[in-house]
Amino acid sequence: MGKIPKAREGKIGKPYEYTIDYFEFLMNIRALWNVPFRVLESFVRILSKITGKFRPLTYVAIFKRIRKM
Repeated sequence: MGKIPKAREGKIGKPYEYTIDYFEFLMNIRALWNVPFRVLESFVRILSKITGKFRPLTYVAIFKRIRKM
């Protein structure tokens, strides 16, 4: 399992579905190829269809989580 954000450690409630590592991966894609957030959303949708392991993220979720980091 990936790293849990410090702000979520010891908190009651549903944990994040996606790890920090996943968003670091998306940040690297964005930084390397100067990809807009909307294109990242499409990439995540395709990736979730291929793997079938997780539900796709929305543009807003990707934007907020990456901007917090």
